Amino acid sequence: MKILIGGLAAALMATAALAQTPPADPMASNPAATPPAAPTPPADVAPPATTETANAPQLVQKDGKWWNGDRKATKAEIAEYQRTRPQ
Repeated sequence: MKILIGGLAAALMATAALAQTPPADPMASNPAATPPAAPTPPADVAPPATTETANAPQLVQKDGKWWNGDRKATKAEIAEYQRTRPQ
């Protein structure tokens, strides 16, 4: 019985310790202490890649055949790939 009560008490203390909220962020309440906003990039810097370019298919040639991931590439995909990446 003592073991059961001791285990229950330990579980309750652990639960109470885990339920405590973290201290508030001192930076959030003081607007003067917040860091300045990030500077804007210069005009001559290229913008980041769009989702269209980032999701473009990556064609690979294996054993003389073109593959787009796990499927064979179409003739249109191969032509576009070769047109945009001259060798």
